[in-house]
Amino acid sequence: MASHTSKGLSASHAAPRQKSIRHVVIMGASGVGKTTVATLLAERLNVPFAEGDDYHTDYARSKMSRGIALTDEDRWPWLHRIRTWMDEQELEGHGSVIACSALRHCYRDVLRGTSGNVCFIELDLDPAMAENRMTQRTGHYMPVSLLKSQLATLEPLQSDESGCIVAAQWPPERIIDAVVTWLASRDK
Repeated sequence: MASHTSKGLSASHAAPRQKSIRHVVIMGASGVGKTTVATLLAERLNVPFAEGDDYHTDYARSKMSRGIALTDEDRWPWLHRIRTWMDEQELEGHGSVIACSALRHCYRDVLRGTSGNVCFIELDLDPAMAENRMTQRTGHYMPVSLLKSQLATLEPLQSDESGCIVAAQWPPERIIDAVVTWLASRDK
């Protein structure tokens, strides 16, 4: 399990893989701020950004918009499409930042299948705060009713995974600063 610190940041103990290309996956349940954080982090790192939701099929989006949780069978092709995008970024010679729920360890295994170094930043937020954020956003197909399902599916980062857990109630810039500091510590 990840170790917790008093600053709202906890880190996995897995040793970093020594690879030149790094992909950072901003993960967590709906409403924790994945897209906001991932977009800002990609800008700060000057690497391409991908919104994982863009890789869902119309069928999957329709299913979720009706309040039906995705199954593993729905998610496997989606995760492989995201990993293919990561591979394409590597071929272009750069890393990336991806906003992707990556709720289960086995889902993260698919993303780790790329040849680059993949680390996960889990955004941790009180479920009531995530629900409140979801009710305030517009134009998103994910209904609040699926938050409980996502939270039940979520497997926090484990000690064998490269990543850290960040308190998502922080302002986005503070989260980005914490993530950039953590990433720099992994480069030493």
